[in-house]
Amino acid sequence: MSSKTGVYYAVIKTESRRKVRSLRTKDYATAARKLPETLSALRALAGYHSEGGEIPTFRQAVSAYSSAEQIPIKKTSCNYYQQSADAILRVATRKLLDKP
Repeated sequence: MSSKTGVYYAVIKTESRRKVRSLRTKDYATAARKLPETLSALRALAGYHSEGGEIPTFRQAVSAYSSAEQIPIKKTSCNYYQQSADAILRVATRKLLDKP
């Protein structure tokens, strides 16, 4: 929870980086309900696999990030991420896209 705003956040660490998403609520019960879904979405974007699977390629990561509809963000942001992912996939080299 942010001490300044009172809003609850989901936080994970991956490869020495923090991934943070707002749960968009000041109510503890609502935050507790939203937390598992938001953490799952963050882990999916960060490349976590429940069975310890392979590290995704850059192409897979970009595709997963652009199609992550379960993350609670505005529709305009989703559209922006989708357009950005499409542009990356269009212009990036095959060598880069197939890199883990």
